[in-house]
Amino acid sequence: MKVEILNLIVTFTVSIAYFILAMKIMIVFFEKISRPISHASYVLFLGALIGFGVVFYNISDIASNAFQFYFVKNQVGKGIYYWLIFAIISFVISFLVFHLSFLLVKISTKENEKAELARNNYHIAGIHSIIFILLCFILSTPVANIANTLVYYPKFPN
Repeated sequence: MKVEILNLIVTFTVSIAYFILAMKIMIVFFEKISRPISHASYVLFLGALIGFGVVFYNISDIASNAFQFYFVKNQVGKGIYYWLIFAIISFVISFLVFHLSFLLVKISTKENEKAELARNNYHIAGIHSIIFILLCFILSTPVANIANTLVYYPKFPN
């Protein structure tokens, strides 16, 4: 039970840090589009947080397993290290997909999305949010599978 409680504490701490960092970076990004931040930008901001959460959720299972694996081997530091590495991978992937979604919206709508967000265009914000969230759902499992290969688990004989 000790490993589960410590894993919960580490998960909670990393999650809070992850979302605080995501919100701070997104707020700076959206303030560059319009200040004060438009309501449409807040719609996209909400979609971005959901997308970041989807990617983090899928990778957190692997991070928890790695933490428990290393805890049992009396290598708690290594377990925390993997949690942090996986959180960073999740953040970077989410950030890249967010910017990729801007490109997809630009190609598909032929609109200047930043100008439309500044003008409070909810349609563009909604379309972009949905595209980003769907991309996060689609890409998060393969990213988590790749991240899982970074953990050295022993090979068991057949």
